[in-house]
Formats: sequence, C-alpha cells, structure tokens
Amino acid sequence: MHGLHAYLELVENGRPLDQEPQAPGVHEPLMKLLAHAHAEGELGVEGAWRLDSRECRKLEQRYGMSPPGGWSGLAGLACGCGVLRARREGFAPEMQLAELTHWDDAAARRLLLEAFTRLLVPPAAAAGLFILMGLHPAWGLRVAHSTHARGRAEFTGEEPDADLTAGIEPGWRDESLFPEQTAAHIEEAVFSAIAAIVAALRKLSPNERYPIDALGGLVHAASMFARQCAEENLDSGVDMGLAPFLGEARDDAGVQTHRTLDFATVDLLDSLLVPAGVARRFDDGTFCVFGGALEGVRVGELDADAQEVKLTWMLAGEAGCMVA
Repeated sequence: MHGLHAYLELVENGRPLDQEPQAPGVHEPLMKLLAHAHAEGELGVEGAWRLDSRECRKLEQRYGMSPPGGWSGLAGLACGCGVLRARREGFAPEMQLAELTHWDDAAARRLLLEAFTRLLVPPAAAAGLFILMGLHPAWGLRVAHSTHARGRAEFTGEEPDADLTAGIEPGWRDESLFPEQTAAHIEEAVFSAIAAIVAALRKLSPNERYPIDALGGLVHAASMFARQCAEENLDSGVDMGLAPFLGEARDDAGVQTHRTLDFATVDLLDSLLVPAGVARRFDDGTFCVFGGALEGVRVGELDADAQEVKLTWMLAGEAGCMVA
C-alpha cells in the first residue's frame, strides 16, 4: 500500500469518542514493579523478554491491581529503559527505587516508549518490523543486539563492550558477513520506519478512535519505505556481506504477509503503546492515542521535527530520507 494512501486510510477514518480519555498513570505501577523486583531479587521469565505469568499473579496479589497492558508488558519495557535488566535467568532490578522516584508520569511514559523507539525493546515488536521489511533474520539479530547494547551503556554509564556494541556476540562475528557500513544503513532505515509511524500517530486526534487494521496499513507502508531507504543507500559497488534482504519488495501483501502484519500491528499496541500509557485499545477493533502522550519522544537520535521529515518522505514515496 502506498504511503500516502495508507496514511489517509488511518487519519480520515477516526470516529468520535464521547469524551477525550485521559492517559493512565504509569509511574506508580513502575515503582511497584521495581519494588517487587528488589524484594524478590529476580523475577522469573517464560521465554525471552516475557515475565512469568506466576510473577504477574504475585504482583496482582501484592498490589491488588494490574496496569494497562498487564505486568508482563510493563516489565518488558522496563528492561529497555534502565529500570530492570533482562538476563537469561530472569529480570533483575537495575535501578534503585530512590532514583525512580524522581520520574513522573510524563517521563515514565516517554522512557518506556523510547525503550522501543531507541533500543528496539521488546524484541518481538522489532522482529515484526524486520519481517515486514524482508530483512534477513541474522541481520535483524545483529541490528537489535547492537542497538540494545549501546542503549544499555547509556543507562548504566558503563563503557559498552566492543563486541556487544558491534552486535557480534557468538554467531555473527564475521565482518565480511556483517560489514559495519551496511549495518549502519539498515539501522538507519529501521529507525526511519519507526519515525514515520510515530510522526503519524502524533497527528491522530485524542478525541477519536481509529481502526487497528488501518494502523496495520501504515505499518506495512513504513516497512516498505524503510526497505527502499536501505536499498537506495547501500552502494551496489561495495560488498554488502550477507544479503540484507530476502526476496523482492512488494507493495501488495500476500496471505503470509497479512498474517505477519496482523501480528506486528497488534503486538505494537499490546506490547508497546498500551503498556507505555500512550494508547488504548477498544474491543471493536479500534484504538486511540492519548493527547500529548508522544511529546518529546525520540526515535533513535531523531527528534519530533526529524521524525516529521521521515513521514513526509514516506508520503511522497521517496527514499531520500537519509539526508534528513
């Protein structure tokens, strides 16, 4: 679906809400989650980046509540903003409670969302975008790993391990397969897609609800835009290493792509926008974005103005976005 058509399909199909909904508080649940993590020492997980359901029940019993998106969704994002640390054995507290008390709801909302928009956490949401782009799985791992490693170093103040920053922990060490220049272009393209999506979401009225399937169309258009950005910026005369993309880019989504798109769109809401306190999902297949919820949110190193440029290039059907 062409970028402009996908964008208009979303913004022109809002339905009025009875009243503008208020964004839920996310700072207090985050404080509760961190306090529980300190009390337990480590929180069990069931699979990568997913809080064990038994831990969710403990939190519900301890505090008598569950935040929007559930404790699991909040915990996943907390691992991307320096509150918790994801380890193979489980989620461990990274931040001290005294430090977290200095945040407020606006700061917590922004930093939870930036777990994804800057660090690609939770990985499942990033994986959906990679698949829609047609990115080779090994390149997806390389980009996600190196981005997260650099981001963690920002939060902890520690110098990142050179191997981790380059995304070459066992399995993808060979520079001939994963050249740094190619990785930089792919990474920039990924953040261009996210920037276009965030810029579009900023334009939605907080007084209206919008179709989730139309959001899916925007996500698909942004993914195709990202691939176009990467392909036009990769020098065909230079060895790119492992071929970054699988198959040919297609605007018309097949059955398998539609399934991936459905998963990626719902996961974007359920694992990111809802637990971060940015959006609400309704039972009738619509969603709304809370007023001011995206204020100050950065995508990679892009501020709101730069994100707007990415959206403009996507709507124009141009991939000259890399100059923005």
